[in-house]
Amino acid sequence: MFSEGAASEPRLRRVLALFDMEAAAVVAILLGIAQLLLTSPLYYLDVSLPKSLFILPLFIGTLFVIGGSLTIASARSSSKSMRQSCAYSNVACLLGAVLAVCLYCFSLSSVKQQPDCVEDTEVSFFYHSLTVDCLEGRLLGLFWTVVTLLLCYNVGALLLHGLLTVTSIRALRSP
Repeated sequence: MFSEGAASEPRLRRVLALFDMEAAAVVAILLGIAQLLLTSPLYYLDVSLPKSLFILPLFIGTLFVIGGSLTIASARSSSKSMRQSCAYSNVACLLGAVLAVCLYCFSLSSVKQQPDCVEDTEVSFFYHSLTVDCLEGRLLGLFWTVVTLLLCYNVGALLLHGLLTVTSIRALRSP
């Protein structure tokens, strides 16, 4: 079943005993898809930040999906060019995750928090009127939730791509 030449080719080595490259690559792809899905709510939120902020999760999510796909391909095929592209894509994903964490922290700190709106208890149960200030506060809460989710995903991806980068560079250095 196994060819003798395939056993002599260098494969991606594990950094930790419980670290599986293909499973980590699948998680990286899933983190990228989650970033891509959270792009649309970020585009439609009207906050005082630039509208180009929605491009960041679109770019980073695409980068994570490509990096995870190249890692899976490199784990299955161990040609030198595949290992090299895997290492480059994981370094790019690591730098992208660092950039995204910095920008999301900045965007969370630059938006001012509004107090919760107080709803009138006299309003009928079926008729729910909200003031403009109350809607703005709820949209701001939604923005905080989306950006906090993106920040958590990027911190996880930062750790994951750090391990993938170390593994791919070690495999690149092996003969």
